Amino acid sequence: MPLLSSLVLLWSGLAAAATPCPDFASALSRAEEAIAAGDVSTAVESQLTAERALACGPIVTSDRVRARFMLVVAVRLDDQGDRLGTDNALFAAWSAWPAVPTDILPATLRQRFLDRSHAEVGPGAFRLFPIPDRKSTIYVDGTPTSIQRLLDNAEADPLVKTTAGLHLVQLAQSIDDEVAIAGRLMDLDDISRLGVQPLQFNIFEQSVLGGGRSALKLPTGVESSGPSGGCAGHK
Repeated sequence: MPLLSSLVLLWSGLAAAATPCPDFASALSRAEEAIAAGDVSTAVESQLTAERALACGPIVTSDRVRARFMLVVAVRLDDQGDRLGTDNALFAAWSAWPAVPTDILPATLRQRFLDRSHAEVGPGAFRLFPIPDRKSTIYVDGTPTSIQRLLDNAEADPLVKTTAGLHLVQLAQSIDDEVAIAGRLMDLDDISRLGVQPLQFNIFEQSVLGGGRSALKLPTGVESSGPSGGCAGHK
């Protein structure tokens, strides 16, 4: 395992031991109840709690659960004035489960949900740094990606291909593990547009959504290439 990845995993393990992992399902239910009651501040707080659980709780493989989660993300981003992010979250909810109940949403968001269902979405891609260990599994919207490694002494491009828009990305230690060791939301641009390049993300950092892109810059002095490189793509 690369030294940088080892150190990050060690830090993540110590942090997890010090802070119990939130209950994703309970936090999501509280957020939905708050939205239905018109209590946006509680909904936002509960959504952020559920989002933190992505990094330490179960892998979210249920399309229906992911759709419900993306709806509450849309409410938070709408409250923050992030129109593009809101639309991306609504489309992500529709993509996961077109029949997801939207009755808890304000009327304006329900209409935007219907409008976004007809949207055309281009390709998206991202790179993860630190590069995950060779045994790790990257899940994009609950689906495992296959990580194909080159020779140990060869460099590779750790590119994960998907679609543009908002995605739930989690990292597990292996394909057999059902609990995440890292996870976050990623808002990806359409890389088919002129001049748009795949963004790079630190999987061990929480997403920064609302009023800006969610990509995070590498710390100064951290190199992105090395002998432990890998590349990933959907199965």
